[in-house]
Amino acid sequence: MDIPVRGVGKTPDSAPDSPALVRAWLDLRNKGAEYYQAAKILMVDDHGVHIRLYSNCWPSPPERIDVSTLILDSEGPGQALGIGHLPFTTKAFLAQGPVAFQQSTVTEEELDGYQIWQQDQGGYFAS
Repeated sequence: MDIPVRGVGKTPDSAPDSPALVRAWLDLRNKGAEYYQAAKILMVDDHGVHIRLYSNCWPSPPERIDVSTLILDSEGPGQALGIGHLPFTTKAFLAQGPVAFQQSTVTEEELDGYQIWQQDQGGYFAS
């Protein structure tokens, strides 16, 4: 399934070795300051898009992200809340206006939350 994320002609399919790191939607946390937060597409299935939201934040879009520096951490200075697995319906994901940023890979560790969700037959966030 192709997800029409702006910024690339064709977005990644559901193969775990071909996701994209996307520039996430503008977030208005941190006392109303706008910032960019990295989100990685972990998996795309027939019902939605599974992402991992990292704590790292930038005041403007970075030129490139060193994926080895991405962290999931509690909120702290210059960070936002990171979440290991967020399943969105395709419609809810696209409503956030994702923009493809750079190609990356998904590690087994990054899929832990997805695999737990799958075993528990979890649902999707619709909005």
